[in-house]
Amino acid sequence: MKKLLGILLLFSLCLSVFACDNTDKTDPDDIKVGEDEGEDKNCKKHDYGIWDIVKYPTKDAWGQNKRTCTKCGKTEYQEIPFGSYSVGLVYVSNGDGTCDIERVGTCDDTEIIIPPTNSAGEKVTGIREFAFYQCVEVTSFVLPDSLVSISAGAFSACYKLTSIVIPDGVAFIGNSGFYDCKKLNAIVLPVAMKTIGYNCFDLCNRMSRIFYSGSESDWKNITIHTGNEPLHKKGILVCNYVEK
Repeated sequence: MKKLLGILLLFSLCLSVFACDNTDKTDPDDIKVGEDEGEDKNCKKHDYGIWDIVKYPTKDAWGQNKRTCTKCGKTEYQEIPFGSYSVGLVYVSNGDGTCDIERVGTCDDTEIIIPPTNSAGEKVTGIREFAFYQCVEVTSFVLPDSLVSISAGAFSACYKLTSIVIPDGVAFIGNSGFYDCKKLNAIVLPVAMKTIGYNCFDLCNRMSRIFYSGSESDWKNITIHTGNEPLHKKGILVCNYVEK
């Protein structure tokens, strides 16, 4: 009997060693990540849940959302603009109390309303290069009065955009700013406008109205680079426009 018990004990020890050896050699990609472990390097593609409101926005103060990866527990946060502005846009600080819109980020609105400030209170003064490039489902943008510049390609290939109002403080639109906005048929330009870049409105062949707040002589002083044939259509320009 003792001999049999000894054999069974030895067999059990062998199984234990074998099991431990198998655990040590497990492929890291097969490790199941626990929800309480925080972010894990093996989580190659996060599976985020829905956004939960951490702090509600008020009439004049930003709020905050958060969501957590169901695989590894990583949490990310998103600012909620005050009022009814679009959520998820990516801002970059200019270090002088102003900021620019860098890209559309997680915003999936078809009507994008840009706030006048970011969550840090910095004024939104610029739209960076290709910030809204190929936002093919967006039908309209509402730009803040704080805006002063629109960089190259900022709104290019926004195929469903039909009209846009450029704020009074904008003096410059970069090359290809609205290139290939196929359905763009009307635009409001301020008297402050000084330069319209190359191919800015190229392929905007449905353009039928330019509402300009300055006079005809003011219009002639704008530097309009080549590749903007839609702006030169006969009867398209309406000067001394006052937005109602």
